[in-house]
Amino acid sequence: QLPEPAQEIRERSEQIHNALASLPPHYRVVVELRHYQELSYDEIASELNIPLSDVKSHLFRARKLLAEKLHAPD
Repeated sequence: QLPEPAQEIRERSEQIHNALASLPPHYRVVVELRHYQELSYDEIASELNIPLSDVKSHLFRARKLLAEKLHAPD
C-alpha cells in the first residue's frame, strides 16, 4: 500500500492519462507535443504540417475538454 500522497498522485496521473487518451487524435497529438515533448507552437505547426492558428485552436479545445473530463463528477 502506497502512502496517501503517493497514492493520490498516482491516481491523478492515471486520470490525466485516461482523459488524454480519450481525446480525439488531432487534439491529443498537439497536447503531447506541447506538454510532453515541450515543442513550441511553431515547432508543432511545422511537425504536423498544419497552420499555427490550428495548433492554437486545437490546444485551446483540447485543454477545455481535458478540464471538463478531469472535473466531472465520478
